[in-house]
Amino acid sequence: MNTLLSTAHETLEHDIDPDFLASVGKNLAWEYPSLFERINKDPAIPEELKAEIYSKQRAYCAVKSLLFACKIHGVPYEFRTLSCNGQKKLLVKIGRIVVIQEPMLEVLEPPRTSNYKRQLVSATGFVQQIEMDFGDSYRRIIDWSGSLVAVLLHAPAGPKFTLEDRSLGAFMLGVPNESYTGWLMRLDLHRVAVFGFDAMTDGVVEPRATEAPVVQKDNVVVKVRRREIKRNGDVA
Repeated sequence: MNTLLSTAHETLEHDIDPDFLASVGKNLAWEYPSLFERINKDPAIPEELKAEIYSKQRAYCAVKSLLFACKIHGVPYEFRTLSCNGQKKLLVKIGRIVVIQEPMLEVLEPPRTSNYKRQLVSATGFVQQIEMDFGDSYRRIIDWSGSLVAVLLHAPAGPKFTLEDRSLGAFMLGVPNESYTGWLMRLDLHRVAVFGFDAMTDGVVEPRATEAPVVQKDNVVVKVRRREIKRNGDVA
């Protein structure tokens, strides 16, 4: 295990909050089918556009779920505005971990690279000092320096526009490499959304089996334990 991967492993093992992630996963598991039902039952939306609208709004499901968990567990967060298009991006601070969200089409999909995501990771995979040109002018209340960037990855269960296929099928936490072109490691959180951490033996989260060909093997298994350090900052 290289130094960066080892550091990422240790940071996730020490700082990850199982209760927070369980809240996110359970809420997201409800948001996915709820979004499907709203779109599917809306007579104003043409059948040809329903699947496309669903895909575009999945990211908002994750944002809502993250905000819900932040408020429940007192986890600090901030919204940043991208100067290029005015979009609002949510950054969540869990100990030394900065979490963003990213919708996936397939479980083995590589990271979706963008300028702001590349700016978010430094040459070592950690945020040295976030001074990005997001165009936001309000006072930044959280110190983001020296943090590990992790991505909440989520995807539907199948390709069809049905309730079963549009339910939550993948729920993972990925650590991108320094160029945001691949994953250093991924922690499969799918069972957390369904069973919660209490249903897992010794709190170990193992990769879920898949029939798809393995593109990048994730050899790291993270033992999730309750944090013993005090979180910094108040809820924004």
